[in-house]
Amino acid sequence: GIYPMPDEKVISGCFWGNFLVWEAGLIKLEVFRKLRKKCHEGPIVQFDFKDGELWTVAMDGRIRVWHYDTIDQADPPDDDRVVQLEPIYDFYTPNVEFMCISKRSSNPKDTFYYAQDGNGGLWKIDLTTELNVSPSVQLYECHAGRVVDIAVCPWGPYLVSLGEDGRIYLYNYITREKLLKYQFPAKGVCMLWLPLNVDTSGNILILGFDDGNLRVIVLDISEWNESYNITLLQKTKPHHKPLTYMSLNPSGSILVTSGEDKTIFVFKIKKENLDYISLVPIGLVGTTDIVTYITWHRENDDTVILGCLHGFIE
Repeated sequence: GIYPMPDEKVISGCFWGNFLVWEAGLIKLEVFRKLRKKCHEGPIVQFDFKDGELWTVAMDGRIRVWHYDTIDQADPPDDDRVVQLEPIYDFYTPNVEFMCISKRSSNPKDTFYYAQDGNGGLWKIDLTTELNVSPSVQLYECHAGRVVDIAVCPWGPYLVSLGEDGRIYLYNYITREKLLKYQFPAKGVCMLWLPLNVDTSGNILILGFDDGNLRVIVLDISEWNESYNITLLQKTKPHHKPLTYMSLNPSGSILVTSGEDKTIFVFKIKKENLDYISLVPIGLVGTTDIVTYITWHRENDDTVILGCLHGFIE
């Protein structure tokens, strides 16, 4: 965050959590808390200044208020241009990564703000300096970052989204309700919801991640009692770098994955005498470039055509 002050000084945040005061293009001083503790435990992303108070908004979930005159009138020695002081107010919302805040209305008596959460979502927070502070309320939850893939249920009005944050969300797209959130330990890349001709339960999804792993999960949707659960069925690591794509052949007997390690991996879909499918590894094939797309030959069910990062087709 950067903020130009009325006296032509400039305040800027540091990635280590302190902030700097600039004057005439030079750093005048750095602000710490007492005992040289950091002002915040994360980068400061936004400043505001009103009524002689400097407000800092940071990614550690804290909004702190500082008495600016104390900073402005400080005269630290030339060999240690540091000011140490404590905030006069400290607002904390746990498990939130503030990206920015905006006041709800122009009414000076309204102390509520809307806050964007870097973990995915919007919050309503109360920044009153009175004794009775209203608890923060999450208004909306979503992926933190890009949605990398979506998949539709083969038998009902359900949709799953996979994000680069490693989360999946289950939605009912008729009622527009979010039904389930699940967190994986790696960033998502791609996803398949197996069709009914491959898995008759209609509850199997295959997900690819940036740790090189494939995860096969059972998404149990019980409509009669509105319960939704995820069970990890199988985990396998076909690539030592992030996956880039995966594709199932039309008959549903072969799965091919590609990775940034310039390989494709071939799996057989085993269904016989099992409650659910199983991925059986067949082998690894090297490619000349990173594969970004896989499609199947129209006549040969075991032949793939590969599109690559730098324009090659294999």
